[in-house]
Amino acid sequence: MDDTYQYRCMRSGTLTKAGIHEFRCYMQALEEVRPQRLQLNTAVVPALISEAATHPRIPFEHLLQTDIILLLRPVLLDPKASIRWYARLPVRSLAYGTLDLFSRANTPKGASAIRDLFGAASARDLALKMARAFENESLTKYLQGERFHFGVNFPQLLNWEELGALLKTS
Repeated sequence: MDDTYQYRCMRSGTLTKAGIHEFRCYMQALEEVRPQRLQLNTAVVPALISEAATHPRIPFEHLLQTDIILLLRPVLLDPKASIRWYARLPVRSLAYGTLDLFSRANTPKGASAIRDLFGAASARDLALKMARAFENESLTKYLQGERFHFGVNFPQLLNWEELGALLKTS
């Protein structure tokens, strides 16, 4: 995730290097103008991504999980960091339960993944990092934003009931 990518700049035609955050920009035409023009009562970008997610080896749930990882990773690595990813897919999360990565955090394979992604030595350490992240002003404001008022159950997606209980033991 810390690698750089190259893309061809539409204006100059030159190859440009950028990080993953180059892909997080807010698209006003899709996010605001199109829904108003067509009188849509849905978030357009997540709907388009959901409809396009047809590859049998990459289900929409994996895209949702990746979107949330990109959102949370900075504040899990550093509780004072700012949110740098504009997550769009949580509004489509109502059909899903706990995300795989967070439900497996207490297994050997899951422990390896959370160590690599978030620098957490264990599920309990991940829970500590999550508790600190939930106190982060940037994340708090983000989660109180309009897009999370559609019934997104963030604690369920992140397996917070089980992971938070680890903080109450020992």
